[in-house]
Amino acid sequence: MTLTGSGERVLLPVPFCNISKSRRRVEVDAVKASHFAAVPRLRNPDQITRLEEDMVSAYYGAGTLYATPQRLEPLL
Repeated sequence: MTLTGSGERVLLPVPFCNISKSRRRVEVDAVKASHFAAVPRLRNPDQITRLEEDMVSAYYGAGTLYATPQRLEPLL
């Protein structure tokens, strides 16, 4: 989980994290800081359904492709 600007907690799947023990930080390349406010929320904060898990994972996965205008351009 991570905190948004409003102090709200949202899920962050581990495959989208870069964890640095020496710097005591978790970095995310998939989305920008402003995008955390739009991460799909859970109906029950103590339990996640398969649909909610898919929605959260898809949000970060899409961010790797569409979070910035530069990512919209072809790689070749």
